[in-house]
Amino acid sequence: MWSVITYIIASALTVPFVITWVIYKWNRVNKKTRLYAFHKAVTWTNILYILSVMMLCKVIFDHFFIGYILVFHILLLSIIIIHQRINHTEVIFGRAWKIVWRFSFLLFSFLYFALILYGIIHRLLFL
Repeated sequence: MWSVITYIIASALTVPFVITWVIYKWNRVNKKTRLYAFHKAVTWTNILYILSVMMLCKVIFDHFFIGYILVFHILLLSIIIIHQRINHTEVIFGRAWKIVWRFSFLLFSFLYFALILYGIIHRLLFL
């Protein structure tokens, strides 16, 4: 039983874009709008992209970047909260976190594909 769960988690971390697509399609089938389905897919699979990038960095660079990722999220959240305070005089933490989470999806999905490409080229050239 544990081996099946392990394989499912390993597959989700190996190809998170497939899970993103499945969640998107699931929400579209349930008569939701495309935008709603996309936002739900982004929300639920962002953690997979973050974990995938962490694992790819461990494999390629032999170093974990957990601390850097946490500091990045905290700094980005701080910047957005300061921006809200200056421009709107009201801080809405949920809105700030949502912006951080969506930006994080964009960044880590790009990093995922860039690290996959880098890893393939690195292994081919330096085998």
